[in-house]
Amino acid sequence: MSRLVKTLVAVATVFAFVASASAAPTVIKFGLGDTGPDLVHFGSSFETLSDGNLATTGDQDTNVDYVGPLGFLADLANASFSLDAVTLSGLANVLGGGFFAQATTGGAFSFFGPANELLLSGTIGNGTLSGVIGSSVGSWLSASVTFVGGIIAPYLDANSGAISISLTDVESNGVSGFSVGGCGQGQFGEVCTLDNFTADATGNIEGAAVPEPATMGLLGLGLLGAGAARRRKSA
Repeated sequence: MSRLVKTLVAVATVFAFVASASAAPTVIKFGLGDTGPDLVHFGSSFETLSDGNLATTGDQDTNVDYVGPLGFLADLANASFSLDAVTLSGLANVLGGGFFAQATTGGAFSFFGPANELLLSGTIGNGTLSGVIGSSVGSWLSASVTFVGGIIAPYLDANSGAISISLTDVESNGVSGFSVGGCGQGQFGEVCTLDNFTADATGNIEGAAVPEPATMGLLGLGLLGAGAARRRKSA
């Protein structure tokens, strides 16, 4: 298999994953809003940095804007957010033009309200961290999120979740932009170790809404009516 074909296969795999992350509607938009870095990759971990605000339970102060199926809820300007225990898996695949794709596994996230009440938490499966070497912007996506708790959780299908985070102001080894080291040859071309970095972040949570009880009741009545009509017709 030529290097070009290998590159196209790897790029197609990444974009297929990105497309799958958008299968459910966006329900929360958030932006981590302090003056320092929001996220850090160190060693094999990728997680939020503490902003030092001891009054909030989450690592980072954030807004929570409810959209789509959760648009009926009031937005929050003084919430907080944590991303924990996301692990970089193996080496990053480095493709044409310096584009890289780094697999991640596991992790969890939590949103907390103004009174430090748990709004929403979830566990995370596989993900992909991607960007271009030397660029100060990138993204991290996981289409494998399970909602497990919080005030908002009952409104969402537990197994429909996805999380996407846009990275800006990436800085690695004191220099703007992603950097890599320890490169070698992998199945789809060059593989490298992604150097430690910090970044600012905004993000989206996606999920499918659970119908409200009133809607469920009307749906049940409709099904009963349809069944009765079929019985009258067959009689």
